[in-house]
Amino acid sequence: MKGLIISNGEIKNDKLLRDVARDSDYIICADGGADYIADTSIKPDFLIGDFDSIDKDTFRKMERDKVTIKKFPIKKDYTDTELAINILIEKGAEEIIFMGATGSRLDHSLANIHLLYKLYKMNIKGTIVDENNKIFIGYGDIVIEKEENTYVSIIPMWERGSIVTLKGFQYETDRKKFEFSSSYGISNRIVKDRGEIKIESGECIIVISKD
Repeated sequence: MKGLIISNGEIKNDKLLRDVARDSDYIICADGGADYIADTSIKPDFLIGDFDSIDKDTFRKMERDKVTIKKFPIKKDYTDTELAINILIEKGAEEIIFMGATGSRLDHSLANIHLLYKLYKMNIKGTIVDENNKIFIGYGDIVIEKEENTYVSIIPMWERGSIVTLKGFQYETDRKKFEFSSSYGISNRIVKDRGEIKIESGECIIVISKD
């Protein structure tokens, strides 16, 4: 089952949101994330949060549409996005896409990226998607198809760094150590039909970006 979490960050591409929603089996809006779909045909299955950011008209629409709603107190230990993750885990999700997980609140953006690792440890595929980026946790053998005007960045998650081999890229490597405190793996390009990545000894954050 593929789940979609719509959070209260920034969503600038309505078509992308509609396309991702259409391809999802279960949709959860995290609080104000519901405002992004209030005037669309997208109907979420679940609305969750402390409801400190959702528009009142949007909330009433969710009630009219008989969306399942679960309210949490404002003073809580987890973000609305993580609470939504936990629901999808309980429902047996094998893949979770996040939209509205990035934006002007850098603390939330970073926390959401780290939540991808929570899913990774459970063998659940997690991807943050916005207008310019796809972000996921990578380890082992990874293949990325070439797209025009696209960059691939590989960022080690751990202090010990990662051993990375790259083939089909503008800058190839052969078991090169990518240091944790270095920008070495930023903004590479795929120059063949596909880029092949092999990561050893430490997971990495993979970012596929477009200007």
